[in-house]
Amino acid sequence: MRSFPWLHPLTWPTVAFLLLFLAYPLTAILTQGLAGGGWQKMGMVLGDPVLHRLLIWTTGQALVSSLLTLLLALPAAFFLGRVRFPGQDIGAMLILIPFVLPTVVVATAFGVLASPSTLIGRWTAPLLGSPELPGLPAILAAHVFYNLGLAARMMAGLWARIPHSTLEAAATLGACPWTVFWRIHLPLLAPAIRAAGIVVFALCLSSFGVVLLLGGERFATLEVAIYQATTQLLDLPRAGTLAILQLAISIALFGTLGRLGRSPALPGSAQRIPWGQLPRRLRVAGIVYGILLLVGILLPLVALTLESLRFHDTWTLEAYRLLTKDTRHSALGTAPIHALIQSLRYAALAVVLALPLGLTAALGAQRSRARASLETLCTLPMTISAATLGLGFLLALRTPWWDARTSAWAIPIAHALAALPLVLRVLLPALDALPPAQAEAAATLGASPRQRVQRVVLPLMARPLAVAATVSAAVSLGEFGASLFLVRPTAPTLPVAIYRCLSLPGSTNHGQAMALTTLLMLTCLGLGLLAQRLAHPKD
Repeated sequence: MRSFPWLHPLTWPTVAFLLLFLAYPLTAILTQGLAGGGWQKMGMVLGDPVLHRLLIWTTGQALVSSLLTLLLALPAAFFLGRVRFPGQDIGAMLILIPFVLPTVVVATAFGVLASPSTLIGRWTAPLLGSPELPGLPAILAAHVFYNLGLAARMMAGLWARIPHSTLEAAATLGACPWTVFWRIHLPLLAPAIRAAGIVVFALCLSSFGVVLLLGGERFATLEVAIYQATTQLLDLPRAGTLAILQLAISIALFGTLGRLGRSPALPGSAQRIPWGQLPRRLRVAGIVYGILLLVGILLPLVALTLESLRFHDTWTLEAYRLLTKDTRHSALGTAPIHALIQSLRYAALAVVLALPLGLTAALGAQRSRARASLETLCTLPMTISAATLGLGFLLALRTPWWDARTSAWAIPIAHALAALPLVLRVLLPALDALPPAQAEAAATLGASPRQRVQRVVLPLMARPLAVAATVSAAVSLGEFGASLFLVRPTAPTLPVAIYRCLSLPGSTNHGQAMALTTLLMLTCLGLGLLAQRLAHPKD
């Protein structure tokens, strides 16, 4: 590190962590992909017609999911960004609820809606499946459900900054509302729409839990193919080649986002239109859209909760009682409640790792001449798919002194790696917003840099640190892809336990899966609401 004077010493632990647990596993994937024949083997895999069909399907479902998401999110972005209506803060919070849920919860909830044997599924199943394409409508609907709030918030932020004077000038020239939207709003919104589209496309392209649980082998994407090549075919060179391809696509997408997603220079927040000043037809359309959006958000969660309370077509808490029992037909071989306890342990360890790493990286970034490069480096884990990360851990961390396949630390390290970008995004803006006067006053009184951090910065950062810890815990509890590669059979995480229970027949396994998923859903919702409350306290 001494050869890089532009890198602040505070960032050294984080950079070393990323080199060891991100760069090294990715290098191992590249090595494995070239093993057993080198470029020739990789060329055979890339030339396989099965892979071509897999790529077409993976890209196609991601493209359709992205277009549907943007189309349905555009009205929400308008009302959140341009209109002042009653309950706006609550609406902005509710629309992000799906995005804080683990993918295994979303997939299980839509699996309930797609099953005609469930209470609500008897009405919704015809909309989410067909004899020709079972699973496809459910996958698309789950992707839209998961990403709509994120896309709406991304577009609403730019929409809120479009100056109202520009719209008034167009109206005085005789432009109708549609012309104003098409000629003024849409061109100015184009960067936000492109950015939201690329982000949603990347998330749908790397979707793992939703496709695995709802689509299975028939609708396998590239992510699922990596998992199958590793665990079922035991073909590590093929898995490595697929992971390299997935990594190249992800890097290309996020590179495109950096070039095309820049927002234009617009003034600050424009004046929002009061609800009562909207045309009557627009108010009616807004109410109808809001009701449909609320139903779309709550229906999967309600369906999941109701299913967890039904056992053998009877309203009972038996599924929750079974969580404490190691039944003969259990898919886990142990009491399912142990998976919840294990996940809480992993979450605590992930917070212990991610919080100091994120804090030192944020402090060092403020003092570094390469802040932008450091931020990009710490954001890299967000561009790596969970399946690729899990495969990299298996391939790289198999040394005589530490084996990821048997170590209890492999999962919390992977979870901390996934949480690190979010921790940095919470802490760095909070550090930038701190008033410099107090630290300067402490310096004039003779306080060393370490004392200034301990006695001035950390007390002022208590709330952002709590938000970062909450976000890290939520990420750890819901992480599924990497955990499925790394989890030990005797100590599954909660999402892996849910997947195992859903993979086997029997009312006991089904009931345990519904109860575990409901508990995971409620836990992550609670953590999300806590983070929201901490980040935006009431005056």
